[in-house]
Amino acid sequence: MNKVGIYYAYWLENMDVDVIPYINKAADLGFDILEIYSAVLYDKSEDYREKVREAAEENDVELTFSLGMRKDMDISSDDPKVRERGIEYLEDLIKMIHDLGSACFSGILYGAWGAPFEADKLDKEAKFKRSTESMKEVMDTAEEYNVDCNMEAVNRFEHFLINTAEEAMEYVKEVDHPNCKILLDTYHMNIEEDSFAEAIETVGDKMGQLHIGENNRKPPGQGGHLPWDEIFGAVKKIGFDGNVVMEPFVRPGGDIAQDIALWRDLSEGVDLDEDAKKALQFTRKNLS
Repeated sequence: MNKVGIYYAYWLENMDVDVIPYINKAADLGFDILEIYSAVLYDKSEDYREKVREAAEENDVELTFSLGMRKDMDISSDDPKVRERGIEYLEDLIKMIHDLGSACFSGILYGAWGAPFEADKLDKEAKFKRSTESMKEVMDTAEEYNVDCNMEAVNRFEHFLINTAEEAMEYVKEVDHPNCKILLDTYHMNIEEDSFAEAIETVGDKMGQLHIGENNRKPPGQGGHLPWDEIFGAVKKIGFDGNVVMEPFVRPGGDIAQDIALWRDLSEGVDLDEDAKKALQFTRKNLS
């Protein structure tokens, strides 16, 4: 049975906060999972990270982790030192995620998130080769610590290497490792895919995690126009029983809004906890 989660940034303007209250909140609202931006815990003390793990265990909440790589750690870079830093960073995060009791790491792990790219200077084939070769090195650590690394297919404004399910499949086939899987996200799919069902079926058993949310990044089932019957039907058709995590962004004003280009307040007049509960009920009903 699918576990259902929510991204902690739903309630936030800035990523770097004490995550423990949001573990408690996720549990109180009935979620199985809380997803956290892994970089915010990277520089925290071992003592604090142990408290995070204990809070998750006490609340029976599974933790999953996401990331968008920085430009100075881009594993597709033509600079060997940059690639080396990126590989080391990913390996350190995998070890940290394992220590936090998790086995799920997703996002733009394959390149630099949000970095400016000039089309006339972009050698996509070379970037692909350098990225996959680097990721093969990372997979040794992923296997050792039993952490799945899910490559997220994102829209054209956030990266160029993996925009579609088909491109994600090309990447994981080239890496050719059981710990290298795929994350599909309904928000990005709405921009890039011709068909939600075909995209999900294309990925099939390579699906490591699914992110869900409306076309405007509100919680699922609340005001958007996505074909949820088609989406959940395809999820069932491929027999996906992994994590389904909603990733809504609704609050402007901080570093989160800057990163994802949110310029209007989608939380005004809204009880965020109530909306989260409604989205959880909607998701579980559609998965059942």
